Amino acid sequence: MCDTAVGGQETVLHLRVRRFRCGNDDCGKRTFAEQVPGLTVRYGRYSTPLRTLLQTIGLA
Repeated sequence: MCDTAVGGQETVLHLRVRRFRCGNDDCGKRTFAEQVPGLTVRYGRYSTPLRTLLQTIGLA
């Protein structure tokens, strides 16, 4: 996952999160990954702060 620069240096985060299994056979999802509030979102490649920064630049 990429994050905003810290002190002018590129920042790459390596997160270890828990994975959960759904025991309901009718559920379309079999596994779920834990999310870190304010930092990660489902299927995210960038942290929430970096995504906000990129959107701000893109809309300028």
